Amino acid sequence: MGYALRTDRYCYVAWFAEDYDKNKILSTARRIAEELYDCKEDPNQEINFAMRADHRAVLKEHQGYMKEFLASQRQSR
Repeated sequence: MGYALRTDRYCYVAWFAEDYDKNKILSTARRIAEELYDCKEDPNQEINFAMRADHRAVLKEHQGYMKEFLASQRQSR
C-alpha cells in the first residue's frame, strides 16, 4: 500500500509491505520503496531523488512528515 504527501516543492511517496493498518504503519510495517520528486525542477515527476545522497536530508524531512501525518490519522479515529 502506498501513501503520498506533497509539500510546496516535493512529492513524497512511501510504499509499505503490509495492508493498511494505522497501528502497524508506525511500528512494524516494512517500507519497501520510496519516491521523492522535485515538483519545481521536474513537474512531470520523472526523476526519483529518494536514493540520491544529495537529497538525503530532504528525504528524511519528508519521512518525518509522513510519520506525523499517519500518527494524526490514527488519533482521529
